[in-house]
Amino acid sequence: MRLKNSRFKKKMVCFSKWTRKNYAIYNSLGKVIKICVLVDTLTVAASQAKCATMIDSAEIADSVTVEEVTVSSDRVTSNFSQLIVPVAIVKTDDFAAAPQQNLIDALEYTAQVDIRQRGLLGVQSDLSIRGGTTDQNAIILNKINITDPQTGHNNFTLPVDIDDVERVEIIVGQTGRASGVAALSGALCFFTPTDTVNRFKFSMMHGDYGLYKLAASAAVSNRCVRNFLSASVSHSDGYVSNTDFDIHNLFYRSVLPIGNSNINAQVGYTEKHFGSNGFYSLSYPEQYEENESWLASIGTDLDLGVTVSANAYWRRLNDYYVLKRSNPAFYQNYHQTDALGANLQASFVTDWGTTTFGLENRTEKIKSTRLGHVTGKQVEVKDRDSIFYDHFYDRNFTTVSANHKFVAQHFAVSAGGVVLIDGGVNFYPGIDATYMISNSLCAFASANAAFRQPTFTDLFYQSPKNVGNENLKSEEVTTYEVGFKADKRLFSARAAVYFKQGRNIIDWARLTGEELYVAQNVTEVNTFGQEFDVTVKPASIFKQKNLIISELKCAYSHIGIQKSTGDYESLYALDHLRHKLTVSATATSFGKIEANVRLIYQHRNGSYDVANPVTQQVEAHSYNGFTTIDAGISYRGRYATPFVEATNIGNTKSFDFSGLELPGRWIKIGVKVDLTVAD
Repeated sequence: MRLKNSRFKKKMVCFSKWTRKNYAIYNSLGKVIKICVLVDTLTVAASQAKCATMIDSAEIADSVTVEEVTVSSDRVTSNFSQLIVPVAIVKTDDFAAAPQQNLIDALEYTAQVDIRQRGLLGVQSDLSIRGGTTDQNAIILNKINITDPQTGHNNFTLPVDIDDVERVEIIVGQTGRASGVAALSGALCFFTPTDTVNRFKFSMMHGDYGLYKLAASAAVSNRCVRNFLSASVSHSDGYVSNTDFDIHNLFYRSVLPIGNSNINAQVGYTEKHFGSNGFYSLSYPEQYEENESWLASIGTDLDLGVTVSANAYWRRLNDYYVLKRSNPAFYQNYHQTDALGANLQASFVTDWGTTTFGLENRTEKIKSTRLGHVTGKQVEVKDRDSIFYDHFYDRNFTTVSANHKFVAQHFAVSAGGVVLIDGGVNFYPGIDATYMISNSLCAFASANAAFRQPTFTDLFYQSPKNVGNENLKSEEVTTYEVGFKADKRLFSARAAVYFKQGRNIIDWARLTGEELYVAQNVTEVNTFGQEFDVTVKPASIFKQKNLIISELKCAYSHIGIQKSTGDYESLYALDHLRHKLTVSATATSFGKIEANVRLIYQHRNGSYDVANPVTQQVEAHSYNGFTTIDAGISYRGRYATPFVEATNIGNTKSFDFSGLELPGRWIKIGVKVDLTVAD
């Protein structure tokens, strides 16, 4: 049905004058921009006195007429573009400069996130955003929620490589009302390229510990369709015993433009086999794991006066875990999880701003040898003789979201909420506001409520000391934030202070005298944090080509957390990253040679247990702060870019998890080939 009321039609904005105000960009968000006939005036002043006076129209020396043109972008846009509070964005250039040729490792340099690694180069990493747990985040790939419902440990089983990603958006606090995605702390949104350039890329890397990596991608486009295909394989013998790995990725995305609309589809496959040393228990250094994941989605973006985006998706993950690699029958788990759903989002522009509505229905299932209900039913595990899934569980929930954004000169506000329907009905509101103090300085503030549902591990995990709880409720948090953001030619900076008030936080707890710890919603967690980052770009002023420091970055975050469990004994670990400082410098020479050095200081809160080799008694050791330095250098040729990188140059002893020492100095060399076909 076509909307007859012109106030609800998607407006085409015509420029009548240039305001040169930073806040003016708000008025163009989500709109089609029409650049009308422009007259560019060039004036030659005869004297300094004349320069100081207003130029009369009679003094016009020359004029240039620009033909009328309409600009409308059909790139993959974020569901979070309607939000006002600044969003951290990591782009392709940031990845290219990083001395880490792995997508997850490269994100370690951002201040907002804590990437806790059990094995590097994408083996297994836990994401923490502003002190949250790994289960309190969402992972989104091209607007599709691929968060794992079994455990956050599997969230980074991604089918894309670092060279396949155009940008990553780091969203903190306000994911629900923008997209309906359940994320208590925030989300990482990955976007692959959809440009019209025909390109072939190939890269190879070799390094210490028997490391090799091969990756290739191709983008082929014409007037009818845009295609992107990538594949990669990586292997290492391991930096210590039983840390070897093999990883394979395959990804394909297609976009079919239809006027200002499009139909898009993507499929992905990931396979990981890795020795997990003492990943989950230091008492068993022979642990081993295999992950296998499939992803498929199809969607459309329609311009019908009302902008409509609709997607249907499916994601499956097989997880195989062995406690003793040399004797799998001693203890092993098989899990198969499926997440399938459909979402719909519609937005329209009126004189009062931009209004967006969203709807998503999602079903999550598990078949397992450990997690779920025992129903008497058995399903044979594929390619495993005499092993059967005998535990089953599924759930379904719906989220309904709404948001409205209003812009008035120096001021912008975005407000809305999300409703969770999962047997009950819960509402989580939020509001963001920004005020432009000057052309280059703005203040922002926000208050947002969020939630996350229990994982299958929270619901059903059992051990001699722990018991899951099927009656768990969703965790809830309200986040308050204020800050400032400055953006000048030479530098940009951002500073923020936030307070997170967590309720019904899932915790393994027991009353005094009880033997077992049970998963329960008994904990309140309050988080107070501060963060700032500044980027200086000397290259924007100095134009030397022989050698120049093109970019300097510094970022710092501090997090303090307090918990309250009443009369319960708690296992909730306050091992968040209390202090994190990152400093980086990028230098270029003649536009060809680029060198990058990055320093990270981390000091984690809490302690970890270590068995004394003499007394065999368990002793608590506090996490110590440590500093690591990474560096990389590359030469950008016409088609090939050879590079050398070294991580942890100082060979610092470092830990992200108790007793799991991370690699020391690791040197890698490689080359990237980029063959771009000119239009």
